Amino acid sequence: MKVVYRQNASVTANYYVVGTTNKIANSATTNGGVGLTYTTNAAQIPGYTLVATPSNATGTYVAAGSTVNYEYTVDYSVVPVDSNDNKIPNVPAPSGTGTPGQPVAPTGGYPTIPGYTRTTTPNVPDKPGQVNVVYTPLTETVTVNYYIQGTTTPIASSATLSGPFGSDYQSTPANVSGYKLVATPANASGMYGLTNGAVDYYYELIVTVVPKTPDGKPVPGTTPTQQPGVPGQPISNVPQIPGYKVTVVPEVSGQPGVVEVIYTPMTTPEQTPNEQTPKQPVDTQTVTPVAAKPVPVRTVEQTTPAQQTTVKKTHVQLATEVYAPARVAAKSQAKVLPHTGQQSSFALVIAGLGMMAAGFIFLGVRKYRRS
Repeated sequence: MKVVYRQNASVTANYYVVGTTNKIANSATTNGGVGLTYTTNAAQIPGYTLVATPSNATGTYVAAGSTVNYEYTVDYSVVPVDSNDNKIPNVPAPSGTGTPGQPVAPTGGYPTIPGYTRTTTPNVPDKPGQVNVVYTPLTETVTVNYYIQGTTTPIASSATLSGPFGSDYQSTPANVSGYKLVATPANASGMYGLTNGAVDYYYELIVTVVPKTPDGKPVPGTTPTQQPGVPGQPISNVPQIPGYKVTVVPEVSGQPGVVEVIYTPMTTPEQTPNEQTPKQPVDTQTVTPVAAKPVPVRTVEQTTPAQQTTVKKTHVQLATEVYAPARVAAKSQAKVLPHTGQQSSFALVIAGLGMMAAGFIFLGVRKYRRS
């Protein structure tokens, strides 16, 4: 029986960081006879990624022995931070693997963060772990405007505020002579964002109201007052002056200044006598008409001058007796309204009837004389 002996040989498997001889795990050694086949295996090492399987991972034992080197890259995760190394919230941390000393190149690239720009490119670390990548906030701006109320007409130059994204800003109103701030806008203070709305301060235009009469003279006893106004519109709060009425209210110009408001004196219209003196109540007493005495009619064929005179006197006396009471009644009624200048219509009727009766009597006497 023939016995064959083989020389003993070994194969050593090493696990290094790529490009270095830094071991990341213990070496593994296998033994066998020269000429026999060997096989090595890669190690599974957390935080490291095998670059490739070496070409001599399997082979034949040789008398001098063999070495199999497995190389690994270092795994890392990219953490976006600000200039103070504070982690930027709500941003994913991408991962990658690479050779230590080489620039970090995460899978899928660096994250894009709104309002920030990446300012550093770190290298792959020697050991697995986090890599801080610095992002700097972008500079944002806010425009501050100063307008006349209800318009976009500026009363002062606009101001521009600037600051890092995410930081706070505070605007201030402008002090402009002749204008009064209406209110502080809601966004007078805030935080710089990706898009920043303008901060608009609105002002009332202040004018000096001077009361004047139509002849251009100041209204006596008045002093000019300060009033807000809107350009192109009349003054809304015109002062009221006793004894005067406003007749002309000019429109406000586009600049502070003097506004002359015209006031006209109010005159009291003249009253008629009937308006000045109150009417007196009318006396409604009953006036009894006075009946005329009957006129005697005589048939006289011939009369002497003396008789004619007697008849004439008798006739006149009768007329007087009829007319006199009527006239007295009329006068009595006229005295009822001594201060109004008016007479009772009833009294006038009585007077008229009396005069008519006297007239008829006069005609009767005259006819009698002729007969």
